[in-house]
Amino acid sequence: MTNFGRVRNVLVYTALGLGLSIHGCSCEDTGPGLGRLVADVKLDPQEINFGQVPVGASIQMPVLVTNQGRDRLRVCLALEDGTLNGCAAVTAMEPAESPFVPIYENLSEQGNWLVEPSEGREFLIRFTPSVEGDFDAKLVLVHNAINGDPVVDAAWLNTHEIIVTGTGVAPQVNFSQTTFDFGDITVNQRAQMTLTLSNGTQFNQPVSIQ
Repeated sequence: MTNFGRVRNVLVYTALGLGLSIHGCSCEDTGPGLGRLVADVKLDPQEINFGQVPVGASIQMPVLVTNQGRDRLRVCLALEDGTLNGCAAVTAMEPAESPFVPIYENLSEQGNWLVEPSEGREFLIRFTPSVEGDFDAKLVLVHNAINGDPVVDAAWLNTHEIIVTGTGVAPQVNFSQTTFDFGDITVNQRAQMTLTLSNGTQFNQPVSIQ
């Protein structure tokens, strides 16, 4: 046990001497290792209910990511071709074919999403139902913060989950009235009444009548 402790101390001191960040992977992290400690992530909210959204319409909700630690927070994302950006695992929506899509802006040169110590940033989750029905999914956020659930076979990476739900509904048409009483009309005479149709769908979604 004593020998193991000495070897471990040598490894830590060597890392410090090289200026490595112990917990933050090796890419896009800054600072002299343990002197900066680690990133610590807080998400708000961790559950989002988009409610009822007309089929074909979209609604976006923000998620605030706060780095409460003393090292740079790095959210691991995949490139457009699916390759990794220096992480052993990447953030993903599960299931992938769900109508929920995360939207990140101002990525790093390596294509990841960063939050500096003691700062907060927002990203968006978009819900676009293509059919009617209830939907649920979870965004598994992979990051280098010290808190969260560990990623299997990926040293120094943890995850947080954001649960998202929503319902796709059909467009709604409202009629000013549903019955008409023209009374007595002389043969070959005409009478007219006005029927007003209004779009009861939110989000300025057009409704067509065939």
